[in-house]
Amino acid sequence: DEAEVAHEDLPYPMVLVNAQYFLELEELEPYEQLRNRGRLVYLDNMQQVHDFRARNVMVFLSHQWLGWAKPDPEGIQLPSMQEAVREVMAISLQRNHDIDNYYVWVDYASIAQNHRGAQTAAIAALPHYASSCDVFVI
Repeated sequence: DEAEVAHEDLPYPMVLVNAQYFLELEELEPYEQLRNRGRLVYLDNMQQVHDFRARNVMVFLSHQWLGWAKPDPEGIQLPSMQEAVREVMAISLQRNHDIDNYYVWVDYASIAQNHRGAQTAAIAALPHYASSCDVFVI
């Protein structure tokens, strides 16, 4: 039943970055850095995810990690991810979405990197995150 799913708790909040900020990045920034700068949006349960999605476009970015400590140590993947977000925005803006209403979920920025418990809980919530986004980019 949709009402039950909407009130379902997530194992860990869904964490998003505003797409405009993401497009300005020169290197992929970790969760902790973005959190400390106040750049993240937290959605604590599926009802909040549902309500947020009704007003915004959410893009899930999946990518291969190219390093052990950092996913994109040479800065190879970030420009491709940014281009994918730009393309999504270009298509969606034609449907009257405001440019400020685009958000990105990407593992390095959306999952704690220095807290194993939070990281494990967020990984357990991946199916919820992926299925809640409007666009899934690989």
